[in-house]
Amino acid sequence: VSATFLAFVPELFYHGINAVPDIAALTAMLWGWIAGKRWLMQGKVLHALGCALALALAGMSKMQFLVAGVPLLLEFVQQRNYSPKRVFTGLLMGAFAAVCTFGWYAYAAFLVKQYGLHEFVHQMRHARSIAEGINILLKTLFSDFPEIFTGYAMLPLVAAGAYAIVKFRRPPLHLFFYVLACTAFYFLVQYQFLHHGYYAIIFLPALAF
Repeated sequence: VSATFLAFVPELFYHGINAVPDIAALTAMLWGWIAGKRWLMQGKVLHALGCALALALAGMSKMQFLVAGVPLLLEFVQQRNYSPKRVFTGLLMGAFAAVCTFGWYAYAAFLVKQYGLHEFVHQMRHARSIAEGINILLKTLFSDFPEIFTGYAMLPLVAAGAYAIVKFRRPPLHLFFYVLACTAFYFLVQYQFLHHGYYAIIFLPALAF
């Protein structure tokens, strides 16, 4: 059901043929998340390697897609298996993804300065006032969300699913922290959402769940 939802998100259709890297970053993040969960369950080095490589690729494409590390870290802590080998592997995975991401962004910032490619922005652009922040939030919730992220046809199903999660079972903790991390990112760069709604693609895994 989740995969079917993702397949019919209007925003993915539109940006699937554009040059924005968010679709590729989302794909890499999901593969990294899956590999990370399998490493947590089975402890295989191959899964750890796949997770580190996929999350590094996701972060290098768009830094915010490193956010999958938040639910993975939470699940790691919840399992309470802190063997030296496991802790070292986890730290190595996280360090690899982070170093690749921030190293690439540092190089990209150098290229921007060196060649004057100022259309590439490497900064946090939050709302410039409370009023502007509220206006952007309302646009995100009542325009972007129903029109391009769920589509009006899927909106009732998303609402029913959200109600079912709250009513009949406790929302998974890792999902809550994923949404919390994405929300923190949203407010850090909220001004970008004024003209670039595709930044909210990072929320799609939570909607699909």
